[in-house]
Amino acid sequence: TSRRSAMIRYRITFSKSGPLRYISHLELQRVWSRVLLRAKIPLTYTQGFHPTIKMGVAWPLPLGWTGEAELIDFWFEFPTERGENPLPEELQARINRAAPGGLRATGLRTLEPYGHALTTVIDTADYLVEIDSADVPSDLSGRIEELLARPTIERTRRKRAYDLRGLIETIDPIGPNSLRTRMAARDSAMGRPDELLDELRIRPENAAYTRLKFNLLPGE
Repeated sequence: TSRRSAMIRYRITFSKSGPLRYISHLELQRVWSRVLLRAKIPLTYTQGFHPTIKMGVAWPLPLGWTGEAELIDFWFEFPTERGENPLPEELQARINRAAPGGLRATGLRTLEPYGHALTTVIDTADYLVEIDSADVPSDLSGRIEELLARPTIERTRRKRAYDLRGLIETIDPIGPNSLRTRMAARDSAMGRPDELLDELRIRPENAAYTRLKFNLLPGE
């Protein structure tokens, strides 16, 4: 008789830091695949001539940026005859034992296998921007107020014009050289804090960026 199994979708919250800041989005997916195989977690694969591990990834993190609560979905396939599906806490521990430095699972939760794709339920993202002390303007708060008062902020990204102001929800100075901002993180509207810094007349390359978390749509 064939073994019966249950497909369970897990949403993993994880941090990406240290040397992993400098790997691409595609490389990160490969790292995750190796981690889960090393942790001996039975994975679901796509159909077709070239099956790949079934996963749902959130929006990419630019090279050099860190992430404190990134998100990724996987579909695990556990045998059902013994009724021994591991608890999320056990899976999280197995993942972290197999993970390289700079990658750490901080939470797992189960979802409906065929629910909404991850990128369709992300609404905004929160970022921490830490500016080099030598590059912090004395009138940072004033520049932020001035920026938020502008009805539109026309910019070009990849030769396409867009309005940055519509992508900014909040900007809050925290401390002498840091700010926190909430920006749109949707398919057709993706705010980037380095572009915001450019509009504040601060060189974007003179800052460190951390994506603190994604904010999902209500009910997700």
